[in-house]
Amino acid sequence: MAGEFEIIMDESGKYRLRVEAASGEIIASSQGYETKAGAENGIESVQANAPGADAPAARDMPAAAVVPQTLAAEQSCCADYLANSLDIHFLLKRRANRPPGDADIWPENARLDDMPIRSGAEVADELAGRMLLRYVEEQHPLSALGRRVWLTPTPLGVAGAAVILHLPNQVAQRHWVLVIDPAQVTEIQGPRRITSGQGIEYYLPHGYPDGALQEPGYGVRVR
Repeated sequence: MAGEFEIIMDESGKYRLRVEAASGEIIASSQGYETKAGAENGIESVQANAPGADAPAARDMPAAAVVPQTLAAEQSCCADYLANSLDIHFLLKRRANRPPGDADIWPENARLDDMPIRSGAEVADELAGRMLLRYVEEQHPLSALGRRVWLTPTPLGVAGAAVILHLPNQVAQRHWVLVIDPAQVTEIQGPRRITSGQGIEYYLPHGYPDGALQEPGYGVRVR
């Protein structure tokens, strides 16, 4: 990732990191962090998953120099953040008539016990036929049937997935994505915002059957 990192404080008092190109254009901006240390950890995560990124600029910006809050400006020229923001807007509209007691998108601190268990068919309808994605380290991972799994509807690159989805074990890059048909899954919970990330996740308490894995039937390479 070309460009220079800088940490700013926005109008709400949260820290954000952004990437500025040599031309001065802001080409990427992160979610808000409660502490400066959290933003610095975000930089380390991006650098670990995007070799070649410049060292972060050790400077703080005043609240007046905020990242623009509009979707188009804040996510300018950053496909991963734009894709994630569009998916959030898409789900907010699709879930406008959700059942009582359900959230539009559950907050990151929502407990799994609080989120209703839904059928895969219901989630497939919510996503308007779109698939769910699972980012993995191997092209042919072990079967997920009977295992807890977290999926997202958002297509992302390797570096974007690591930050937006706040993936564990970020030393090992996840260069592969599995395409899962939610209609073939028995039980799904969510959507929920991802803790310390900016993305959206669906939780599958019992995993998914092999038949839910779509063509080509193994991980697709992402960069």
